[in-house]
Amino acid sequence: MERLIRRLMARPALVVEVLVASLIIHLLSLSTSIYVIQVLNRYVSNGVDSTLVTLTVGVLVAIIMEWVVRRLRFRMMDGFTARPDAELAGRGFFQLTGAKGSHLSRLSEGQRREAMMAIVPLQSALGRESIMTLVDFPFALLFVAALFFLNVRVGVVASLFLALVLASSLVIQWVLKPSLRGQNRLLQDQNLLLQSVLRAVEEIRTFNAHVMLRRLWGERQTRWNQGRNRVAVRQEMLKQWVQTGSALMSVVVVAQGAILVVNGEMNVGAMIGANILAARALAIIARFAQLGGAMEQGEAAAESLERLLKLPLESLEGTALKTFTGTLELNDVAFVYPGASAPLFESLSIRLIPGSLVVVAGENGAGKTTLARLLTGYLDPVRGKILADGLELRQMAGAWWRRQLVYFPQEPVFFDGTILDNITVNRPDIPLDRLNMMVDSSGLRRFVNESPDGLQTRLEGGGGYLALGLRRRIALARGLISDGMVVIFDDPLEGMDTQGVAAVMTVLAALKGNGRTVIVMSHDVEPFRELADAFLDLNSKPKPLLRRSLPGIQGA
Repeated sequence: MERLIRRLMARPALVVEVLVASLIIHLLSLSTSIYVIQVLNRYVSNGVDSTLVTLTVGVLVAIIMEWVVRRLRFRMMDGFTARPDAELAGRGFFQLTGAKGSHLSRLSEGQRREAMMAIVPLQSALGRESIMTLVDFPFALLFVAALFFLNVRVGVVASLFLALVLASSLVIQWVLKPSLRGQNRLLQDQNLLLQSVLRAVEEIRTFNAHVMLRRLWGERQTRWNQGRNRVAVRQEMLKQWVQTGSALMSVVVVAQGAILVVNGEMNVGAMIGANILAARALAIIARFAQLGGAMEQGEAAAESLERLLKLPLESLEGTALKTFTGTLELNDVAFVYPGASAPLFESLSIRLIPGSLVVVAGENGAGKTTLARLLTGYLDPVRGKILADGLELRQMAGAWWRRQLVYFPQEPVFFDGTILDNITVNRPDIPLDRLNMMVDSSGLRRFVNESPDGLQTRLEGGGGYLALGLRRRIALARGLISDGMVVIFDDPLEGMDTQGVAAVMTVLAALKGNGRTVIVMSHDVEPFRELADAFLDLNSKPKPLLRRSLPGIQGA
């Protein structure tokens, strides 16, 4: 509820306008009760047709005016929802694409997906219907005041029932809250399992994983159904209580009114009108009482989204060197993942010069990919410095630094767009001749020529359906486009056929020959024996060892 109130208070002038419109709406809605009272008291008693016509025309005008004002108020709600909703979605996506990698990596893929999917239920919880319910709630007092105007005793009886229904409904909502939270957690677990299944359709069949997965799904579905039944029972209890309260209140109001009519303290028209007014007040209160469920759903969504929104953003400011030679220096660099018992590596010191090629060797898990991410600036070392031409990486503008890199990741990932979009994402203004040169150098030309749409072929779903070797060729072309001075290839020969291996080795030799600083991560150093100037062994713990130290390449 607090979030909803904050959204309202962000536009105080608009709140006043909406309250005025709501007051007009509810005043006009009194016309139907007044119409009933007047018809019974004046027309039925006297039988003058002109009186009925006048009253009917008047109430129809009031109904039409109420409809018009309601439409105007509905449009006013855009002021509370349109811009904030757009900002919320934009902020979430901006955070997802701009948060510091060292912090973003602490959230799993499932948590990041869950955070972005939470935007829609949060927008719904803070949407028009919730705002109108909250704004309408105080005007239940308008109908109560009308009841007191008709008769004090009827007003007291109706007020007691309304207060009882509101209090008991809030208690039911409070009891329902833990069940709703439990349902949200179960839904998150189901989604995580479903995502893993969707990513591993082939493996499920290959390794006969369907038995285990069906068991897990069945267990979670059982817990989900049990939780859903508990929530449904309590929600139905709330619904039935409101309906029962409405019926009981109608009986009591009519009974009290009938006694007053018999005693000559009230007329029949006022009695029936009082019943209508009490029902109107109860309808507003019932909607408000049920708002708690929507707010709880919104709160759960907000908690998920806030995990993402709280992450620090990568600075958009920093230094951009006028000229960059490609000299890199790692000074006493150490890195440890949060929660790990020991650092992945530490005391890593090495100086690399342009025109050199260093192979970073190590078993799986030794830290090759992590070192590549440190060099790209995606991760930050927990100790030590990474220097480029003597300037620390943290002081550099991130976007500028990444344009200095020719980066080839171990597992290529693409965006939902064309091959051209993905290749040129870091340099959309690349000249056509340079683009064609990179397509040829990466061994991608044959695939492009054989595709009906060429470079405009869409990589649906990020191109995960393509063979690994083909995806790595596209990734190679994407990396080469930047034409940077620092080259980082993470396991570049994995998944490549003979032609692909030859293309990669030719590219590496050319880049080294053109004065680039080349770092290759590989568990197999044999293919690079002749080309490499030095080998950095990450298997040596805690301090990596540099072998074949040459002039300009210094290690400790």
